[in-house]
Amino acid sequence: ALNNVTSIATLRNNFLIAIAPTVLTKLKQGFNTIFGIFGIPSIATNINGQLLFTQAEFSELTDFQYRYDLLSDLIETYNEIKELLLQINIECIPNVSSFPKHLLLGKVVEENMYKTYRHRIYKSPLSQHETFNRNKVESLIQRVRKLLQRYAVQQGQAVQKIKITPSKIVDSPLGEKAIPYYYQVNNSFLNSWSFEKTANLKQKYNLCYYVQNLAADPEIRQPLLYNSDDSDFLRIEGHLGLNAKESRDNISADIQKYGLDFDLKVLELDSKKNSFSDFVKAHPSLVHRGGVSKGGTFIIVADDKIAVADFYLSYKITEEKEQDCCSLMECSYPWISSLKYLNNLARSLRGTQSKIKLMPQNYMLQIVEYKINGQALIDSPIRVSIPLQDIFKRRIHAVTEALNKRFSKGVVFDFNESQKRFLIIRAKEDRY
Repeated sequence: ALNNVTSIATLRNNFLIAIAPTVLTKLKQGFNTIFGIFGIPSIATNINGQLLFTQAEFSELTDFQYRYDLLSDLIETYNEIKELLLQINIECIPNVSSFPKHLLLGKVVEENMYKTYRHRIYKSPLSQHETFNRNKVESLIQRVRKLLQRYAVQQGQAVQKIKITPSKIVDSPLGEKAIPYYYQVNNSFLNSWSFEKTANLKQKYNLCYYVQNLAADPEIRQPLLYNSDDSDFLRIEGHLGLNAKESRDNISADIQKYGLDFDLKVLELDSKKNSFSDFVKAHPSLVHRGGVSKGGTFIIVADDKIAVADFYLSYKITEEKEQDCCSLMECSYPWISSLKYLNNLARSLRGTQSKIKLMPQNYMLQIVEYKINGQALIDSPIRVSIPLQDIFKRRIHAVTEALNKRFSKGVVFDFNESQKRFLIIRAKEDRY
């Protein structure tokens, strides 16, 4: 449907269709059933207030994408609760007449993975694993209530600041991801976001756009300054409602400052050339998740120069200029040093220095040969020196930047963060 989007109205309508009344009805029925088991009042009214809109009401919303995200968070939490409830199989002082005086052990050879005729074991409520599951279900129920209560979006230049926060990819549990911008976070919200962290008294160590209630540790308040290998997604927030090109420039500055691995593009809705609709036709895997995966492309959609929506692609786009006479190709390789070795080498600067010999201050590369189409670009071996301080901050990106500066012609060196592979981009017709 995004192929035909040419205005903010049609873009909004696509999200309104996704937040369908049938979906909301089934979600409310499911939550009412679960809440009834635990003797908790219904939340149907709260869901209606946040997600049930007429066409006219929805046309006034500026946060339509975030309303869709709220629905996704609720569905994800609902599915987590359902999976846990299926695992809770306990019976406290069962009625003796509930069981026959014999046991069915099932077929000798089962035709599928399920034990069709075998009697199940009903565990004691004292079982630690069952207690854990029940406690987590109750925590997830509290999360549902907090998601609906604390949803609020602030927009406008006076209150917004664009921030990039490391997170996890879509198929990770919600509690492992960074808390989105559209929730107003307080201590009660933090307690309900991740059951595992709260159980370990680490609820203030969630990552989030708002840091006022988080731990004061710099790796929590400024996570981009630290290694984020365990994060394969970056939430990008605070740009909606601001000037699209200024937002692009601010995000681009952060890409350079922190050595982030993704590309960025701004598309106007009403542009006749290179329109958003044309872009979607060329890249149909475009999705909205409030950020971008590492190694992907973040798309800001603008209407009258104002950022109104965002999407992302899981890959980077190689731009082809109209006057180009050749096309490009990308080759990937493992780097000559392991990432673990580079990290340890860079961290040596922060450790106790040896009193016997000088510790290395630079990572040295020696290039002995560099040819393109049989033509040598260097006459003798060249040594490229990269300060370990740069390696500590940007890892392989510091190496590729140094190579691009030293060899500004021929090929382009890059690094794919998600694949952990060194990249060489060259013209298809060339041999190097």
